[in-house]
Amino acid sequence: MFVDEIREISAQLATSQIAIYPVDAEGLAATRRGNNAERQETMLEIAHQTGGKAFINQNDIQRGLALSQQDHAATYTLGYYPTNRKFDGKYRSIQVKTDRSGVQTTYRHGFFAVDPMSTKKEAVDRSIGEAWEDGVPDTMVTFQTKVAATAEGKARLDFLVDANTISFTDDTNDKKVDVSFYVASCDNSGKILNLKGANLERAYTAEIAQLSLRDGIRVRLDADAPAGTHELHIAVRDNRTGYIGTLTVPMAKP
Repeated sequence: MFVDEIREISAQLATSQIAIYPVDAEGLAATRRGNNAERQETMLEIAHQTGGKAFINQNDIQRGLALSQQDHAATYTLGYYPTNRKFDGKYRSIQVKTDRSGVQTTYRHGFFAVDPMSTKKEAVDRSIGEAWEDGVPDTMVTFQTKVAATAEGKARLDFLVDANTISFTDDTNDKKVDVSFYVASCDNSGKILNLKGANLERAYTAEIAQLSLRDGIRVRLDADAPAGTHELHIAVRDNRTGYIGTLTVPMAKP
């Protein structure tokens, strides 16, 4: 059994919030030997790592499917920010405990400490493009935008970002944010005529950070809107978490 490879694949699945419930189609076996035992061990490990459950040595496949559906009815989402800020790519274990007696928990058992900031630019550009293409606004980062045409071929965007939907990281005594803004000028067929990006990487005092959580973060961005611009595709990305918010607005005339 390829333990490291299985753990890595399982961590990727769990990161995508996918729990695996493998069912051994061979049913009840008298002994576990050779490939049969290895296969079942792999199924058990993947289920364990992703928070699912493996059904082996059973002739009742339908029962296994029914139990997996029952688990789905009692599922909760828990999240946290790691206190260990050393993103070294190594595997880290997770434990979830409850003080209620008689309760059994199934959950993902670990993750790889990969810094989202290390994501390659190509992957970031692809994620922004995919967010625009799906046609449904992304709301992991929420914001408002006021758009005005300031001159022929120019647009001014005033952003108000909900600071509660972006992450603050500790920077000595301050709180630091790293957020990117994207504006794509598109014609009526959706073709991008111009793309503008800007980055807000700033450290706030604890007091200012608290005010930002209440009042939001304001950013002004000037972008080109060439002749033929029909609408603007806008995105805001939290570079620490990779979360994105998108918006499409018609281009006003000057």
